[in-house]
Amino acid sequence: MKKVLFTFIVLVGLQSLLYSQELKRVSFENSEVYVSGLTLSQNWITKLDLNTIQIYNGNIKNSSTKVYRDLVLSLYLMPSGNRVENGTFQGYLTAESNFAKLEGNSSLVGVNIKSEVLQTPPDGMYNPLLVLTNKSGKVLGFKVVTDSMIKAEQGIVSIPSSKSPADTKPVYKFEPVVVNVDHDKSLSLDKDWKIEINFKDAHVSILGGDISNWTDKNQDDITIDVFLTDKPINNVSTSFNGVKIASANIGTIESYKRFEGTDVTAGLINIPKNGSYYILLTLSSKDKDGGQTIRAERLLDNQISF
Repeated sequence: MKKVLFTFIVLVGLQSLLYSQELKRVSFENSEVYVSGLTLSQNWITKLDLNTIQIYNGNIKNSSTKVYRDLVLSLYLMPSGNRVENGTFQGYLTAESNFAKLEGNSSLVGVNIKSEVLQTPPDGMYNPLLVLTNKSGKVLGFKVVTDSMIKAEQGIVSIPSSKSPADTKPVYKFEPVVVNVDHDKSLSLDKDWKIEINFKDAHVSILGGDISNWTDKNQDDITIDVFLTDKPINNVSTSFNGVKIASANIGTIESYKRFEGTDVTAGLINIPKNGSYYILLTLSSKDKDGGQTIRAERLLDNQISF
């Protein structure tokens, strides 16, 4: 039984670049983008902290058998109303991240690009545009982050309306959790896992292990949920006492494949009352009725206190 490893990276090596206020025009061949087999996911999140812009939590998938080396992911600010069309776009280059290697039939998940905005573009509204190129600058993929707008005004950059889950205020809630469970051994949480909570930014980092699909069918809407419970739970039933503090949907795992070194970031949804709690990870996928069913779980060794 052949398995293809999917590589996960939550934070890539990053160069913060300083550019003059220059609107760059970039042209490319649509056919080269199509045949590259490289795609950027939809689920990028934009965050602006003072004068630092960050776009994170996205995926880069290589559907081809080709091994790519020295890829570059660039972040542009594209004037609102502009579009990528006829193999051309215009934007202000803000930052670049480099990838040494991307294997065939693999993915980078939780990609993070971050830059201090040292020189802002002219006053106006902008869409973040991610562009993937090889080291010679040939465009192999792109994605406009349509869920976020960037505003430049009098040398200050801001996000008028961010849909980042980090901006959601946590709700204090602790009650019985009712779920669908089927321990059919189709999915597994392998190796070591850990959770890091950033209360300042209301983020939860889910770090560490592998996720395997042991079946001959694709598993859709793969979701990792993080629960805090008042008792240790090694085998989840349809109801338990706890609170969900984070949830991350990581897409589809194809048959007999594995996500390796899974590192993802999710918004902090809830905070329980003061006390000490056990940390429970659950792994679910879409069932035949279109709902979510837990296939595997992992009780972490350490407890957390509030």
